[in-house]
Amino acid sequence: MLSYGATSVEIKSGYGLNKKDEIKILKVIRRLQKTCVLDVLASYLGAYAIPREFQNKRSDYVAWVIVIAGQRHL
Repeated sequence: MLSYGATSVEIKSGYGLNKKDEIKILKVIRRLQKTCVLDVLASYLGAYAIPREFQNKRSDYVAWVIVIAGQRHL
């Protein structure tokens, strides 16, 4: 990417449809921010999909996403 002139890269979190997977994604992003020569920017894409266990409780999932988005895990 550097050879093409890119100096930064954006990584979206929020693809982990449960807390464990989301924390794993955030840890990878943090590690890349510390080791990559590019500027690594993170953005949150929450509630893009509804997990199966929340299919009939969508508002509960959105409420969960809001709580998780407000917490700092790393």
